[in-house]
Amino acid sequence: MHFQYIPYLWVLIASAVVTAVLGVYAGRQRDVPGAVPFTVLMTAATAWALANALENAGVDLPTKLFWANVQYVSYVPISTAWLLLALQYEGRRPWLMRGTLRVALLLMVPLLVAALAWTNDLHELLRRNVYLDTAGPFPLIGKTYGPAFWVHIAYNYTLFGTTAFLFIRAQRHALPLYRGQALVLLVSLVLPLVSSALYAFDLTPISGQDVTPAVFSLCGLAVTWGLFRYRLFDLVPVARTTVVESMDDGVIVLDTRNRIVDINPAARSILSQQDTGRHPLPSIGDQANKVFEGWADLLRLAQNPTLACIESVVENGDRSRIYELRSSPLADDHPRSEAKRDQRGHPIGQVITVRDITQRRHTEAMLLQQQEHLAVMRDRERLARELHDGLAQDLAGLRMRMGVWHKLIETDLPRLRTELDTVRGLLSQNIREVRRTIYALRPLALDEMGFFAALRQFVRDLSEQTQLPIDLRVVGPQERLPERFELVIFRIIQEALYNVCKHAQAREVCIELDLRVKDRVTLIVHDDGQGFDPAILDEAVSGGHLGLIQMRGRVQDLSGQFALTSRPGQGTEIKVTLPTASDRGG
Repeated sequence: MHFQYIPYLWVLIASAVVTAVLGVYAGRQRDVPGAVPFTVLMTAATAWALANALENAGVDLPTKLFWANVQYVSYVPISTAWLLLALQYEGRRPWLMRGTLRVALLLMVPLLVAALAWTNDLHELLRRNVYLDTAGPFPLIGKTYGPAFWVHIAYNYTLFGTTAFLFIRAQRHALPLYRGQALVLLVSLVLPLVSSALYAFDLTPISGQDVTPAVFSLCGLAVTWGLFRYRLFDLVPVARTTVVESMDDGVIVLDTRNRIVDINPAARSILSQQDTGRHPLPSIGDQANKVFEGWADLLRLAQNPTLACIESVVENGDRSRIYELRSSPLADDHPRSEAKRDQRGHPIGQVITVRDITQRRHTEAMLLQQQEHLAVMRDRERLARELHDGLAQDLAGLRMRMGVWHKLIETDLPRLRTELDTVRGLLSQNIREVRRTIYALRPLALDEMGFFAALRQFVRDLSEQTQLPIDLRVVGPQERLPERFELVIFRIIQEALYNVCKHAQAREVCIELDLRVKDRVTLIVHDDGQGFDPAILDEAVSGGHLGLIQMRGRVQDLSGQFALTSRPGQGTEIKVTLPTASDRGG
């Protein structure tokens, strides 16, 4: 092989260097969609530029033909790599993941043309009448194209046309955040495509000279600019249509200046329903302060993302909707230069999601009503059993004793007086039980006196009836709690004190209601009675401690925590913690 120096070589070498550097860069990010076909494309472009340089530097026909045939080998993956890059950019990975057969079929024609180039002397299907053309500034291969060349051109231009269509469609339908990416890729495709077409139809400034390898350097520069300007391999809109655009939840992306940089159709729809002023639909670039001005909670979250989550009730005519608003910060975890490495994690915006939870809240309310209904049924069953086992049996016993009293009137008055004293004590006890039962059915004092006054009245009355010292301490602001929380706390204190009076043989009971922490209530009931082993709670239930199970069930219904601590001879402590955040204000 013989070569000569020509200035045009430097252009080709520069193009090869640029494409090689880009290929190495993309190869290091092969996990990113599109990086692998781009690496193959840049590798093939590098080989094409070097082979074209050696062809142009050759001084004899065999040298030029050899490197021309090498270029046909480098052509093989180029059109296919462009198509695969476009498909991955659009998120059509399932099309590519169904096996390598489709990719192999795409490569069949380029491989066949490369084989025809190396065996052209046998059939002349690719080039005919080959000679060394020395009419120009440096020798070129003179030839007439055979039918295989035009098949090669038609096939590759079909793939290039399909690729261009995909990039044009992506550029037209993409959000502004991604349009620059698609435009860079489209320009990078069109430049070598136009140059190749000029060469194929002999329209180049130097007849017979293919400048497409040199044009690839311009393509490389465009992609390089795209890498730094649009972060080509950092932000790829893979399957965005199926992930974000079709979400039922609204998604709004704000930058650090509270401008909308991305918004999906669900968010536009939700915001349009809340906009009574009939402003235009929110779009990219709008200020959040203006778009959210009709929705105070959303505006507050946008201005103060540290709130993280807000539950917002929106009245819309006769209907009300409940939305869960969440804010998540966006941070720059990939600074583009060493000088900015210390800015890793620097906030660049926030993502706000808007979820309609109206149906969920209605379902929770229905479940709560059902649970309360079951609790009422359980209470009625328990009260019916207590009336049957207590009052009903005592009354039946009194009726039987009346027959004895008739006889004692005439025969033994002192004994009759004793009997009547016993009956009077028994009746007093039953009256107290009846009053307790009526009070348990519906604590009217909660509505008449208020929660805290009713609680103090109940504790005072029970202490006087049982002669048991009960210390009630309320810590924190005494503001009204949500209605169902007041009822549950009142019932738990009732049940706990009744259990102490019946079973604990306590000398003193201490009740502490802690309201110091916002959106949380803590109740502690402690007695110094005989206690029991919580490990044998089933036996305690059979022995009359059924109320413990009911207390725990009521607490769990309200997503609270129930803890029981007890040891034989060391008393019992019940601790209940109820979260009231979602119900504060009744």
